[in-house]
Amino acid sequence: ADADADADADADADADADPVIEPGPDYTLCSHPYDPVDLEGWTKTYAAVFIDQVAVSTESFGGIRRFWGSDYISVFARLETMEQAGEEIWSGETYVGCGLDDREALSTFGWAHDIDYDTYEYDDVEVDHTSSRVYLPEVELIGSGTSWTFDYSIAYPAGSGGLGLGLLEIPVSGTYTDEGRKDIEVGGVVYEDAWHISSTYVMSLADSGLGFTRDYPAIADFYFSEGIGLIKEVHLDSETSTVILQKELIDLVWDDVPIDEDDTGDEDTGSSEVDPAGDTGDSASEADTGVPSAD
Repeated sequence: ADADADADADADADADADPVIEPGPDYTLCSHPYDPVDLEGWTKTYAAVFIDQVAVSTESFGGIRRFWGSDYISVFARLETMEQAGEEIWSGETYVGCGLDDREALSTFGWAHDIDYDTYEYDDVEVDHTSSRVYLPEVELIGSGTSWTFDYSIAYPAGSGGLGLGLLEIPVSGTYTDEGRKDIEVGGVVYEDAWHISSTYVMSLADSGLGFTRDYPAIADFYFSEGIGLIKEVHLDSETSTVILQKELIDLVWDDVPIDEDDTGDEDTGSSEVDPAGDTGDSASEADTGVPSAD
C-alpha cells in the first residue's frame, strides 16, 4: 500500500512539473558590417522629424533577448526613444537578428514599446511580425540593383498573428531596392560609400480600428555606413508628401571603446566621434513604432 501511495505521489509530482521549453532558432550568431548590432556600449542620437514635427531620437545596444516570441527565438534588442518638445512619444526595444534562412542578412522580428502620441497612449505594447522583414541583405548584393519584397502583419499581442487570437493586425507590404553606394552628407559629415536602399510600401491602417481614415502609402530611403549602421532614413507619404519619419545621425558615443588588437598604444578616451570613413563599431536600423513607417 505504501508503495502504491509513493507511486501515486511521484506521478502527481511529474504531472505538476513545469514543461521544459526548448529554445528556438538563435539569430545572434552572425552580424552585418553595415549594421553591426552585435557590438555593445554605444549610444546614437539622431535629429528627427515625426509627422512633420521636429523630434530627437536615440538608440543604444540593449543586449540579447532569449526565448522571445511564440517560437522562443534569440534576437538582439535595440533600445529606442523618440521625443518631441521634451516629451517622450515612444520608447522601448526593437528586435533584430541575423542568420534567418542561413543568410548573412539582417531582419526585424518585432518590438515592445510604450507609446504616448496624440490621442494614443499605450504601455508595454509588444508586437511581432507574422513574417520577419529583411532590411539589410548580404553585402554581395551591393550595387546589384536587386529588389526584394516583404508582406506581413504587425500582430498584437506578440505571437497572436494568424491564429485568430490577436486584438490587432496591421498588414504591411512593399519592396526594397538596392541603390548601390554613394557619398552623402549627414549632420555636417560626409560619409563615403554609404549603402543606399530605397523602398515603397503600404501600411493598411484604414481598417485597423485605431482611427485612421485611410491606408498609408509611402516611399523611403535608407543610408547605412560600414561599421556604423544607419546614418539617415526618410519616409514620405506618397500621397501628401508629409514627412512620416526622418532621422539623421548627429552623435555617436561609446561607453567603452572596443579593444583593437593592432592598437598602437595611444590612450583610449572611452568615447568616439562619428567617423564616416572608419569603423566605429556602432549599429542601428530603421525605427519600428507601429505608427506610419514600415515596421
